[in-house]
Amino acid sequence: MLYDNAQLMSLYAEAWQQSGIEEYKKVCYQCFHFLKREMLSDKNYFFSALDADSEGVEGKFYIWKPEEIKDILSDTEYKIAVNYFNINKTGYFEDGNYILLRKKSIKALADELNSNEKELESTIELIREKLLAERNKRVRPGLDDKMLVSWNAMMVRGLADASRVFEDQEMYLTAARCMNFILTECSDETGKLFHSWKDGKASIDGFLEDYAFTIDALIALYSFGFKEDYLLQARDLTFKVLGDFGRTESGFMYFTPDSVNEWVSRQIETSDNVQPASNSVMARNLHFLGTVFGMPAWI
Repeated sequence: MLYDNAQLMSLYAEAWQQSGIEEYKKVCYQCFHFLKREMLSDKNYFFSALDADSEGVEGKFYIWKPEEIKDILSDTEYKIAVNYFNINKTGYFEDGNYILLRKKSIKALADELNSNEKELESTIELIREKLLAERNKRVRPGLDDKMLVSWNAMMVRGLADASRVFEDQEMYLTAARCMNFILTECSDETGKLFHSWKDGKASIDGFLEDYAFTIDALIALYSFGFKEDYLLQARDLTFKVLGDFGRTESGFMYFTPDSVNEWVSRQIETSDNVQPASNSVMARNLHFLGTVFGMPAWI
């Protein structure tokens, strides 16, 4: 799911920033390379999800039989792979298949094997490359290729956070190009956002989550290079939210805009689920922008 990868990018970047543990940085970059390879469209937005199954079998694209791995690797590489990726009862899936599951660091494995850590790391990287090349010959999982504004905005946030922490220009440009797609292809002349885009057409009036996460992403992009346009766009979208998503006496905003009258009652999202609740994201947005622009009412 795109929203999982988006949130993990931010999480691992912040974990590295706080701890300095290199594994967190490595995971963040592996996630970025995966996203570019599997989920980034040629129009600079991200697809929504990859299926769990292929050819009607759960996880078939990702699972391995030991003999498959043995045929690809040298004897030394295979022994390392068995240990590092737990091709044993820990990594057992079903029907003689295994998932590549890590439970120890390269340093821990190097100590265990009385091996040089740098050399072992290079060998494991070579193992990854060989397995990936073989896996790419398989029938690929289905791709949910629709573009969702809220999830793409979350991805922009993840990339912007990581680019700021690692001072990585490529991550930043990937995020900026995705945001440009949102603001040009998924918005109309009034500034209204749409929820989704597919086959050249934006559709469905944007929900509160689309606006909340886009504003949040614009703030994150601003935090990398302090480009003022991002803050002004975030401010303009916030004005639109306050005008279109009427507030209850409690101060919460509705999930749907005033223009949509198809529901018997309008919902208010107040609980985090697989992604943060749109009202909590808007609260953070309002506090930040209210502080920056000197607008106490927003605070």
